[in-house]
Amino acid sequence: MHPITILVASLDDRLPDMLCAAIGRDRTLRLCGRCRSAGDAVRIATEICPDVVALDLRLGDMEPGQAIARLVHACRASVVAMGPAMGGALPALSAGAVDFIHLPVWGSESDSKLFAIDAVMRLKVAPLGRPSVPPQAGQGCKALRLVALVAAQGGLVQTAFILKSLPKQCPPVL
Repeated sequence: MHPITILVASLDDRLPDMLCAAIGRDRTLRLCGRCRSAGDAVRIATEICPDVVALDLRLGDMEPGQAIARLVHACRASVVAMGPAMGGALPALSAGAVDFIHLPVWGSESDSKLFAIDAVMRLKVAPLGRPSVPPQAGQGCKALRLVALVAAQGGLVQTAFILKSLPKQCPPVL
């Protein structure tokens, strides 16, 4: 079995460094590139066709939804969005991302280690959501087969907010 290839696109070096180190220690994953802009992520992904692109939503050179759509269209990669606010999760998923990783606020070392462990596990599962056909414009939530929420990522209040925001035609929520 070939390792899952991952491209990491982020401006902040601290958490991606930790993530890349964790990827390097896992034999089922292979870091195939890093970049600091969404435009570079699209260009590199088109050239190397990674299985997964870990995309920091704070990259300022392109709107996050536009970057996700371009990545999915360019190489049909599974895009895992990363951001410091859970409010970015629903727009990223609607744009075609298969998952959202909450970036912790810098604090304790244990928070950072938990981030790396959680992120690696999510990157391993991400190829299962790899699109076979690029999503059509405006397709949004209809392209999703299942929506999974974890209350620990934002508590019950955040979960209720997300559930209320989902369109009526959205698939089952786990």
